[in-house]
Amino acid sequence: MITNPRPDSYSERMHIRKLVSILYARFKYFFLFILLVIYMVLQYKKKSSIRWKDYPGKSKIEGSVGGCYFRLLSENRKKVLVEKGSYDKVMKRFRQIEFFKNHK
Repeated sequence: MITNPRPDSYSERMHIRKLVSILYARFKYFFLFILLVIYMVLQYKKKSSIRWKDYPGKSKIEGSVGGCYFRLLSENRKKVLVEKGSYDKVMKRFRQIEFFKNHK
């Protein structure tokens, strides 16, 4: 077991890399959701509303997703990554951003 939080040797770094790659392969969609939570903010508002709210999940929105606008912001909420649009349009763009961010 590695007790040092900062690995010093090359073998320890490779061991950690291998563990991360195994975890990523098994829990890929979970990590993508975490990236959304960490690096981007998904917001929604009703079509009749003025104020944007953080997206809590499909099951917690009153009414249907079709009755709302969505947008995607950067983590610090200063930059709009995707202007207002439908849920499908915003999530399609989110997947494109994630693909190019992790593309080697």
